[in-house]
Amino acid sequence: MEYKKRFAGLDGLRAIFCIGIVIYHVNEPLRWGGVKWLDPVYKYGGYFGNSMFFMLSGLLTAYHYKNKIIQQESTFRTFMEKRIRKIYPLYF
Repeated sequence: MEYKKRFAGLDGLRAIFCIGIVIYHVNEPLRWGGVKWLDPVYKYGGYFGNSMFFMLSGLLTAYHYKNKIIQQESTFRTFMEKRIRKIYPLYF
């Protein structure tokens, strides 16, 4: 089994941003507008949290594939083939 290094701090940040996004989307139908401590989460959680979540995900993906590309274990083509095989079945 291949060992993958985890970054607990970055995973924690992604979790916080993900929770902010969920609160942002749940806030409107439940009308929590009167709760003052949720204002910053509602104001910045959706857009800022979404941007930061995907930026950190891209950073972690690039970091994990860096050594494979340097050692020529993986190419862009094989990376894209794996991604397509993983994502496209969800559309069908």
